[in-house]
Amino acid sequence: MDFSNVIINALGLQDVQIEKIEQNKNDLSLKIVARQDKSACRCYHCQGPILYVHEWKERTIKGPPFGAFLYVTILLYQLRGSCHICDDRVRSAKLTFVHPQFENMTLALCELAGRLMEEMPCGAVARWLGLNSKTMWDLDQYRMKSMKPLMKLPEKIDLSKMSADEVHFRTMPKVDSITKPEIKFVTNLVCYKEGKVLSNAPGRDAKALATCLKILSPEQRASIKTFCC
Repeated sequence: MDFSNVIINALGLQDVQIEKIEQNKNDLSLKIVARQDKSACRCYHCQGPILYVHEWKERTIKGPPFGAFLYVTILLYQLRGSCHICDDRVRSAKLTFVHPQFENMTLALCELAGRLMEEMPCGAVARWLGLNSKTMWDLDQYRMKSMKPLMKLPEKIDLSKMSADEVHFRTMPKVDSITKPEIKFVTNLVCYKEGKVLSNAPGRDAKALATCLKILSPEQRASIKTFCC
């Protein structure tokens, strides 16, 4: 039985053909050599078909864990060829499974890392997945900015008991041997009845708290009976 399609679907890949698989049980790593399916390739610029092969561009992309293998690397041969709609210019084929901003990671890996960072610190997720901690921090910021406009408070929510407190967010490295490292905090607005963080803002002062409270309507703020800081 051919398990190639199962592996492709499990890793969130699309329109590729697996040519080789190398596994290393000692460091739990898996290397997959794949090539784009020429018949399904489309120009990244105009989405038109690519008629002729100019070259196969070699790219290294990190994928999500697969079974017992924690570290998955995809050696991808990306098609570059002539696009008739773009006046026969040489264009790269579009990769639908790679994140548009974090181009060395698949969308599946970005989504997994993002979900983990909702539960754990960015540094812990980076260590567990074998990724760069700064990249994870950037990915977390990207996801939060994308998701924030979609977030809404529940229509029926008991705001009678609320609290706010600061949490350590990040420690900036020292500029020199004299200055102290800068410690950054975030203020969280918490609803006791729901057991959820409703809002947060950088800092740990009155301004940060005021920013958090702006998520509530005047009527909702007036319904607060107990507030702990």
